Amino acid sequence: MASTYTPQDAINLATALNHNAPPDGIQVYAVDLMNSFIWVAFPWTWTRKTLTTISLSDGVQDYALASQNSTDFYRFVNLELNQTSTTPNVVRALSQKNHLSQELVTTGGIDTIRHFSWEPSISKIRLDYPAAVPSGTTIVIQGEYQYVPTKITESTLTTALTLPDHYFQVFLEGVRWKFYELTDDPRAGKTQEAKGRAVHTGQKATFMAAFDAMKEAEDFSDAEDVVYPAGGTLGVGRENFIPRIFF
Repeated sequence: MASTYTPQDAINLATALNHNAPPDGIQVYAVDLMNSFIWVAFPWTWTRKTLTTISLSDGVQDYALASQNSTDFYRFVNLELNQTSTTPNVVRALSQKNHLSQELVTTGGIDTIRHFSWEPSISKIRLDYPAAVPSGTTIVIQGEYQYVPTKITESTLTTALTLPDHYFQVFLEGVRWKFYELTDDPRAGKTQEAKGRAVHTGQKATFMAAFDAMKEAEDFSDAEDVVYPAGGTLGVGRENFIPRIFF
């Protein structure tokens, strides 16, 4: 179902409920800050795009994103290798590492390459080995990535949020908190640390409770890693890069 609520809806409701609001220009900052806060907390389903497939080349370890992905790339959700030249295709999930060194000696095939990293200095995906792609074999990188949130401005206040309508209440509670915070209203609340845990008060506590409930609702994981096929019905657990909401 398409989203219908807009940032202006949140501004209107927050103004009515708070009985006070920052000046017009500050209101835009409030909704944009809250949109970004929620967006980057987790790779929600509505913040993902399908990666344009990238073909592996023999002896090559680093791969650039397609131009249509590089303009809005934020982080990877999942990547896998797909050997499309066989029937059925051979698909292998990859685990993400913070950094991989350049490999100048050993090459690897679809059953040897196990990891990838995103190397910001060169803006490329790096595999743990340069690919070994024999003649007549086609292997591609495929998967999903989270794209950067679109900045909310005065001109887009009436454009529907990407956030689904059933989570609009969470966004609204966050905007109310930001309104209080930006007007130095003590009802904004604060965060203190107690016995190693963050304890929120005021409107911030109301928002964080709604936000945590939203995260729980979206956490479909059974806490097991994705399974890497090892042949037959056997499988070896693989690391799953997706940040876990709860540990």
